[in-house]
Amino acid sequence: MTFMRVMAEARKYLPAVTCPLCVVWGDLDELIPLSAVKQVTEESGAKEIYFLRYPDDDHALIYLGNVPRLARDTLCFLGG
Repeated sequence: MTFMRVMAEARKYLPAVTCPLCVVWGDLDELIPLSAVKQVTEESGAKEIYFLRYPDDDHALIYLGNVPRLARDTLCFLGG
């Protein structure tokens, strides 16, 4: 229920996101459903959207996942 309330509030601000957007999600994530990821990417005002989908990671990918891959991909996004 908390996640649904947070998403409902956040959706109000999505159209204002106009900078390039990078969304990272792991297929094993049991907290954030893929439908929420799609909602964010579809409702944002960003013209450039990058969706990085990691098949072998979950919600804690920054702590327990392939951190070097995440760092590489993040640096690539930030570097253009």
